Amino acid sequence: HTVGTLRRGEDDPTRLLTNLATAHTIGLPVDLTAVLAETGTVDLPTYAFDRARYWPSAGPGGPAAEESPGGADAAFWAAVEREDLAALAELTAQDATESLERLGAALPVLAGWRRQQRDRSTLDGLRYRGVWQPYPGTPVGVLSGTWWIVADERRADEGEAAVAELARTGRPVVAEGAGLLWLARELDGLPMCGVLDAVGASRDGLVVGYREATAAGDSVVARAGATVVGHKQHAAVLTPRSGERAAWRWEGGAPEGFVWRGVHASQLVPHWAAHPEIAARLVAAAVAPAEAPA
Repeated sequence: HTVGTLRRGEDDPTRLLTNLATAHTIGLPVDLTAVLAETGTVDLPTYAFDRARYWPSAGPGGPAAEESPGGADAAFWAAVEREDLAALAELTAQDATESLERLGAALPVLAGWRRQQRDRSTLDGLRYRGVWQPYPGTPVGVLSGTWWIVADERRADEGEAAVAELARTGRPVVAEGAGLLWLARELDGLPMCGVLDAVGASRDGLVVGYREATAAGDSVVARAGATVVGHKQHAAVLTPRSGERAAWRWEGGAPEGFVWRGVHASQLVPHWAAHPEIAARLVAAAVAPAEAPA
């Protein structure tokens, strides 16, 4: 792992400490006590200090309101939960001694199973669920929520259509590096997603390097004027290099990348670990209401 220690406009001690903290957060062994030996420590707020209850309460439609059996079924399971052998024998018309003995032996097992199922049902009702559904291929007005797209390589056109639909309806779509080419109209003559009015072409050679870039405008990735460090590694170029709203600009180079509605696409791959505000902005955009379709 490599972290830069020079940043225009920042003093050296601040940049050095920031880089040490960055290395520590990504799991690298950093002895912060050697640098901060004379600095006091502050305990983090405890749960009681926070005064916020974390665990959600079951609402009207929660697990506590699950559909209950009625009639004979309700009476049967109520007797099982009470382990009431007499009531259970009456409900099942078991009066022979041998039958009662078999029923009595099974009753604790049934009662334990019933309690286990109730507990499991309650826990299942509190868990988050990821729901997958096929893309119908039919444009819709607005796609709500946050969507992950899994495309079958044998039917790549369906994945491309789904990405184009998400972009059209204003949902956040971020493409970095090679992902930028996938959003183009075509690449080497082959049709792509068509989200960007640009054409990609492969070429000999490989562009590799680091850039300190400034956001040309507001987007789902960065606010206008924000500065990030990222890398570029690509063997294809896109024409034009940028859209009406560029993603990034840097000293000595033409603006690069595309920003359109919730789309942010660029050859530059920012280092997200060093710029946590990128993830924060993307999450905020994902949970925000969708814009009207273009």
